[in-house]
Amino acid sequence: MSDELAKAIPSFKTFRVYTEADDPNKLMGRPGGYTSKTAFYDSRISKDAAVGARDDAIIRGGSVEVFESAELAIKRYEYVKAIAESSSLFTEYDYVSGTALVRVSKELTPTQAREYEAALKEITG
Repeated sequence: MSDELAKAIPSFKTFRVYTEADDPNKLMGRPGGYTSKTAFYDSRISKDAAVGARDDAIIRGGSVEVFESAELAIKRYEYVKAIAESSSLFTEYDYVSGTALVRVSKELTPTQAREYEAALKEITG
């Protein structure tokens, strides 16, 4: 999924492909969790926007989470959305299509973020 997004969005740069050992959310391979997760940078986001944030923080670009089923992807989307709605500090663009959830930094403009939505829909059909 990340390779396809990189082809569709030139500013997309893969930062880390997680394993079960280093997954920050401890969801990889676990019941209801994702089967893969990738953190990415978007080169349109200034380095100053993420001062103090972890290298793999969503604010630096985003993440791609892939699940075994569309239902699990939607469940995760709804969970992330509920957190965002309860805190003004946790704001991001979230797009789900098929078995994938793409989480995108709030530092991108709405137009830039929609590029991820369009690419995701193109990739997942």
